[in-house]
Amino acid sequence: MKRYLAKLTSVAATVSIVASMALPVSASTYMADYVDVTAQVNQQLAFAIVSSTAPGTDKNDCALGLLTVGAVNTCTYGLRISTNGTTGFHAEFATTGTFSNGTHNFTAVSDNVVTAGVEEYGLAIASSTSGGWVAGPAWTGDSIVLAAFNGKDRPVATATSTPSTVSYGAAFDATSGAGGTTYDVNALTVVTHKASISLATPQGNYHHRVWWQVTATP
Repeated sequence: MKRYLAKLTSVAATVSIVASMALPVSASTYMADYVDVTAQVNQQLAFAIVSSTAPGTDKNDCALGLLTVGAVNTCTYGLRISTNGTTGFHAEFATTGTFSNGTHNFTAVSDNVVTAGVEEYGLAIASSTSGGWVAGPAWTGDSIVLAAFNGKDRPVATATSTPSTVSYGAAFDATSGAGGTTYDVNALTVVTHKASISLATPQGNYHHRVWWQVTATP
């Protein structure tokens, strides 16, 4: 019996020595692996026609008021546009028809200036002074107005759309980069409709509807 116990003690000691020799690990021995974290952001676009002085207020009317000989009447609104698309947006407009009282169609401006005392109707477009993404980072880029409309009174297209009347080639934010719901008036593209009459302009209530469409550039 004593001999048997001695063997157990000997075996136990041997195991202990082997385990002791296996425990130390070199500081340069390690294993590593990694995980890729991914996400996707889809292209987004927001657009509204708003007051040209209060960009948070929607506006779907443009009242030229009572037209009188010797005056040019105007009304304005803003195009509030935001997109995260890296290639920006383009906008165009079309109408339901000519500016008319039902029997008489208003004369479209043809010389780039609506002049008092002459029957003329048209619109002018002024670019924003901020909102567009530029290197920096900064949101100080101007919306681009088609040359034909830049600083000129132009006829209001009927039926068919005028392509790319307003555009920008990168992301555009109506909050000028703040990314919130407080809109920047300087990020609006401002549209002004203008009308003047002569003594020969027939009386009546004149009307037409102008549609703006904004598309995020693919």
